[in-house]
Amino acid sequence: MKNGDPTVGVRSVALVGSYGPAHTLTLYSLLKDCIDSAGWSERLIVTPMGLGDGAGRLSAPDIEAMTQAGLRVAIESCADVESEPAELGRADVIVTDTDDTADYMIQIGAATGKPVLCLADLVDPSAARVLEHEAGVAELVESIQPEILDVVRTLIAG
Repeated sequence: MKNGDPTVGVRSVALVGSYGPAHTLTLYSLLKDCIDSAGWSERLIVTPMGLGDGAGRLSAPDIEAMTQAGLRVAIESCADVESEPAELGRADVIVTDTDDTADYMIQIGAATGKPVLCLADLVDPSAARVLEHEAGVAELVESIQPEILDVVRTLIAG
């Protein structure tokens, strides 16, 4: 804590997914669980958001699939970036699932001047291929979970 301000050193991350709420919130759960287990929850705050189909509410089958994959379902919906740009504007950094989503985020006014990182660029190429299509929850978890700690380290490093 610097100068008594508990927010100094805290990075706010907007995680933006584009393939449905289950895809977005699976990535959010993987990222959030890794942050929590690594002891960095006071340094990184993640807000899940969707672009187009990536926004919305989880269905009962989505929740069941996430639970069966061993994920903690702490949030059941994510806001749409386009209808709630102020939430995106509060983020220090934007993390997207795909290259196309990253390219689109760069064009949104609320993202101006913010770093935009793409998960597909930060993970192993085989895991990146899974991010680039509408993968199921189990496939996402299997491919991305081994890679997520490196992503968190990148976010912590700034």
